[in-house]
Order: sequence, then structure tokens, then C-alpha cells
Amino acid sequence: MSTVENDSAQPGMTPGMVDDRRPRWLLGTIAGLAGGLVAAVIYALISSAMNAELLFLMIVVGAVGGFLLRVVGRVTGLAAGVLSVIIGAASIAVAIILYLTTELFGSLPAALRNLDNVYYDKLFQVYFEDPLGYVWVGAGIIVGFLVGAGWSQRAAASSARGPALATQAPPAPSGTPTRITPGSYATPESTGTDVPPPPTQS
Repeated sequence: MSTVENDSAQPGMTPGMVDDRRPRWLLGTIAGLAGGLVAAVIYALISSAMNAELLFLMIVVGAVGGFLLRVVGRVTGLAAGVLSVIIGAASIAVAIILYLTTELFGSLPAALRNLDNVYYDKLFQVYFEDPLGYVWVGAGIIVGFLVGAGWSQRAAASSARGPALATQAPPAPSGTPTRITPGSYATPESTGTDVPPPPTQS
């Protein structure tokens, strides 16, 4: 929390402090784009070194941008998910371009120097000759949406709460007297039983 003067402090905050948990869309978007670019470069290097299209890594490339957008930008929800899709799609496109140009020119530095000598429509046509390319690219974009929107985090939290709620015993009805020892009485909340009281002695 930053200590700057603010006469209208939010509930639960002390005067003179401002809430630094507000969304940071611009910073989150920059972090997401930077992370997606780094993931794209790593994908191109690994795929070129192994001389194989590691299509499953497209899920990681698509999810990195959404993750950084959510964490750095402190945003969740549908808008964050849509922005994560845009970042993820751009990251995946860069990954495809870098991988194929690296294969074409022999190294990543040479590929970067010759990016203006490439027909990009031909590159994507070559990449998507394998139908699995559509599957993994689509999976990467979907995972990026779920991560950026925060739905994966909510699903994990819900699954963690489920077993705890299932182990809780249902509350007993209140108001009925229950005998626990001779001469002593308690409500069902303390015993969990429902024993009728002894007859009244005359």
C-alpha cells in the first residue's frame, strides 16, 4: 500500500492510504505481450534444435500472455479473457513465423534479418498443412482465455472447497431438549442426538 494522502479512503483502509489493488490494464497488457514474445522465441529455438514441430507447446505459448495479464494487471473476467485471446493469438503467430523462418534461413538471427523477405501467407499455409496445427493452436487460445479470465483459478478453488464442505455434518434441528445425563439437559446442537426428556416427577 502506498502512503499518499487521500481523503476518500476505501472501506477497510486507514485514512491517508490508497488502494493499490486496482486493475492495471496497460501494465498487464505489456507484460502479457512481452511474455508471449519470449515464449514464441523459446518455442522457435526448441523446435528448430529438435528439428520437429512441437505443436503441444502452443498451449504454453497461448497461456503465458493470459497468465501475465491476470497476475501483473490484476484483472479477471470476460474482458481479461478476450484480451488474453488476442495476446495469445499474436504470440502463436509470432512463434510460427520465427520457427519456420529459422528453419528456412538456418538460424534465428538470420531469420530476424530476413523477415522482410518472407511471404507470410505461404508460411501459415505450410504450417497448417497438418490438421493437428489447428487443434493445438485452438487449444492454446482456449487455455489462454481460461487462464486470463481467471476461470482455471476459480475451478481449482471450487474443487478444493468441495471436499471440505462434504465432510461437514448437517446441523441438527434446534429447540428440542435433549437429556445427556440424569438431571442435566442440553439442546441437540451440543449432542447431535434427539432423546426425549424424562417424565416430570409429581
